[in-house]
Amino acid sequence: MITVVLNGFKRPHTLPEQYEAIKSQTVDDIDVMFWGNIFDDNIDDFPEGVINKCTSAVANKNLGTWGRFMFALLAKTKYVCIMDDDTIPGKKWFENCLQTMETHR
Repeated sequence: MITVVLNGFKRPHTLPEQYEAIKSQTVDDIDVMFWGNIFDDNIDDFPEGVINKCTSAVANKNLGTWGRFMFALLAKTKYVCIMDDDTIPGKKWFENCLQTMETHR
C-alpha cells in the first residue's frame, strides 16, 4: 500500500534507524526503496546490509533533490512517501497519515 523512498545523501548513520522505524510501523504493507545520491563519493559509508533489503539505485553524480522523485516513479503502490535522511518516523506515523487522508481531502 505504501512505498517509502529513503534518501542516502549526507547521513549514512541514520539509515539503519530509519529502516527499522519503517519496518516497525503499525501499517504492514510497506515497500522500502533506497536512493543513493552521491555526496563526495560517500556511498561506501551507507550500510550495505540495509541497502540490500531495499529496491536500490545509486547515482554516480549528485542529481540534487529531484533524483529521488524520479526514482519514486517506479513505485507500484497507491501511496509514496519520500523521506529525507534525517527523518525517523514514529511507530504510528503511516497509520496516522492514512487515517488523515480518509477524513481530509
